[in-house]
Amino acid sequence: MAAVTIVASLPSASAGSERGTTAHILVGVTPTAGFAVAVDGEETEGSPFASDAGGVLAFTLGDGYPAGPLTVSVGAPGALIIGSVGAGSVTETQALISWGTNVPATSQVEYGLTASYGESTPVDTVRVIDHAVVLGGLVSGTTYHYRVLSDDGQGQSAQSGDRTFATDSEPLVITGVHISDIQSDAATISWTTNRAANTRVDYGTTAAYGSSTALDPTLVMQHVVRIEGLESSTTYHFEAVSEDAHDLTARSGDLVFQTDPVPLALEGVEVIGVGPSTATVRWTTNRAASSRVDYGLTSTYGESAPVDSTLVTNHVIVLDGLAPGTAYRFRAVSEGPYGQVVESGDAGFETSMPPLAIGGVEVVDVGYERAVIRWLTDRPATSLVEYGLTDQYGSGQGPDPALTIEHSTTLSGLAEGTLYHFRVASTDAFDVDAASGDSTFTTLQAEPAGPPIVYGIGVVETSPTAVTLTWVTDRPATSLVRYGRDTAADSETPCDTTHVLDHAVSVSPLSPHVAYSFVVVSACGSDTTEGSPIEYATAEPPEVDPAAKSPEIGDVSVVITDPGSATVRWSTDRPCSTWIDYGPTEAYGLTLPGGCIGPCAYEARLSELMPETTYCYRLTAFAVGETLLAAVDSTFTTPPEVDTKPPLSPQAVEASDLAYAIELSWLRNGESDLLGYHVYRLVGGREGVYGDDRPERLTEDPLSDPYFLDDEVLPGLLYLYSVSAVDQCGNESELSDFIEARFDPPEVTLQLAIYPNPVVDSAKLSYSVPADGGDVVLRILTPTGRVVQEISGGTASRGEQTVYWNGRDRVGRVVGSGVYLCELAHGGGVTRRKLTLLK
Repeated sequence: MAAVTIVASLPSASAGSERGTTAHILVGVTPTAGFAVAVDGEETEGSPFASDAGGVLAFTLGDGYPAGPLTVSVGAPGALIIGSVGAGSVTETQALISWGTNVPATSQVEYGLTASYGESTPVDTVRVIDHAVVLGGLVSGTTYHYRVLSDDGQGQSAQSGDRTFATDSEPLVITGVHISDIQSDAATISWTTNRAANTRVDYGTTAAYGSSTALDPTLVMQHVVRIEGLESSTTYHFEAVSEDAHDLTARSGDLVFQTDPVPLALEGVEVIGVGPSTATVRWTTNRAASSRVDYGLTSTYGESAPVDSTLVTNHVIVLDGLAPGTAYRFRAVSEGPYGQVVESGDAGFETSMPPLAIGGVEVVDVGYERAVIRWLTDRPATSLVEYGLTDQYGSGQGPDPALTIEHSTTLSGLAEGTLYHFRVASTDAFDVDAASGDSTFTTLQAEPAGPPIVYGIGVVETSPTAVTLTWVTDRPATSLVRYGRDTAADSETPCDTTHVLDHAVSVSPLSPHVAYSFVVVSACGSDTTEGSPIEYATAEPPEVDPAAKSPEIGDVSVVITDPGSATVRWSTDRPCSTWIDYGPTEAYGLTLPGGCIGPCAYEARLSELMPETTYCYRLTAFAVGETLLAAVDSTFTTPPEVDTKPPLSPQAVEASDLAYAIELSWLRNGESDLLGYHVYRLVGGREGVYGDDRPERLTEDPLSDPYFLDDEVLPGLLYLYSVSAVDQCGNESELSDFIEARFDPPEVTLQLAIYPNPVVDSAKLSYSVPADGGDVVLRILTPTGRVVQEISGGTASRGEQTVYWNGRDRVGRVVGSGVYLCELAHGGGVTRRKLTLLK
């Protein structure tokens, strides 16, 4: 049978009370069959109930049902019955609704703030016995009505009665507790809650508090409480407390603050150091606070030094980046740990000018009775030179009041051949002074005419292989010694060009126990004097142990740094006097002593060598006190000279605006090792403004001819071109002067076709031009613009015309394979096509 719905007629009951047990009878049902009975969609205890043989169904509903109409459903076995409806897993924003059905059925929940619902979940069409649906997006702390619905797909549907559940309330949370404006008898406490709540603070001298502020019942999220009537210099405990509309309470936990002993005070403001761009401000506060200085050109300030948040009582702030020689106004500012701010009164200071710098002091011209002194200052200043025979000076030239950076003062009336002390001084427009240190110069002394007089010649032997020649001249002169074995003075020392009166020249290396002739030479200008030859024999080495071994020379190496120089290094087995003879032949001709670079290690730096030349050299070692010498002979070859000199920059660069390109040409360079040319370009805008100051190189490989065709140009734009020259060593010249060109092609329509392309034997060149009677010219060009062949197309006529190119140049030679350009010119218009030739 189909389900039967009965509105149960139960004994009356007052609202909210329970009804008693009720009995129900149905007649005409299926005999001896079982029937499911449900109240408000939920199967009752004892269901199913069985009918008797006469087709009568009797069942009893127990007590405990609430007041109000109840829907009793009676269904045949297998009828859809909903049971075990409930809400679980309830949070602040969602709930899980579950129920069971006696047969598989769909799932849906209707819900809302009243029994009218208003919201529903989508129907879950999967038929199940155990149902679960999650309601999301709910409001916390809210009571919801709901009922469940199921359909078995066999024409039976069922729904539960109205149910309710309440979402949990979100915890009330206090954050951002802040203490501010602490004074000796009061403090301000502020905090934030995650939803509107009332405001109160519990406080006291212990964590038990004992006092509270008056409750502010206004429900807000931003809370501020001022606690007053406190004791100074006292530590207070406090707790922020808020309660929301749902009676949920939040507490901050125990916190503390200390009241001020006395109000924050600032005193003793002073500027303790002022420079050209800095000033240091100092002050004190009666208790620890931060530091800041506001400053500017007026008392409205406008600038502030970065805040030093360190809490101190002695404050120092350095202001930097100030303008020199400028008056500033300032004030000092400090803030206590709880927000109390104190400021000083307005004060001022003035930065100094930077020190005046003097440099480049030099004597640029010294005569017999005059000297010119020059120097520089870092800004315009006056000029003064103090001078005299001692560093106490006593005389002065200037000051010259003209303010300048480059200074030059001429001292006159000086004594000949006299040493003078001097210093320079300057003063700038701000009365900042500066003076140099003490310097000296010596005036010239007129020399007697003729060569210098040489006298007092002496020889001092420093070792068996070295002597020193000494002599005196009547006036300052150069120093040189010529020397040689016996009377042949065919070697000479380097000339010491320093003009001195007392001369000393060391001559080495010499051979021990050998007679030498020495001639001293001095010169004043072109006048030269040679002393009388001095004969001198070097000492004989002392007797040595006959078993003594000659020195050993080893670790010989030659380092050639460039074609004109080399460094020879060697070592000996014990301390020696050692030298190197060298030259382009085995006769050598040049000698250098070995310079010590370590214990028994030596080197000689050979210079002014000829490139690509083989040099012979001999290393000789002589141990002082021994009679034996050691020698090592060898050779080295200098490398060829490397060309590092670039060519000259190309000259007379010209640019021509062709109808299809910009043509460049210039004079050919005259260097014999020239490899070619590179072309550079800067691209400008239509107004001639160039967007990049770094030119682009247009040539990948150097051009062999002084000609270039730039066909990658756009109409109306300006271009800057420059050319460099490159030699065969890769040295590139400076860029030539830039030349400007504009590409403005005429508006002429030309048509050009090439067939076949690539070309093997000959090319068919088809073209059409406006029939205005002008001449038609076709040219074959290389990619760089060099003309290979020129073909005349005669006078222009209407329609397509055809000419042929046989792959030969203007003198009839077959040209090589490669890429060429076919150019059609007519009436000021030009067009070009690429042509590939295969041979």
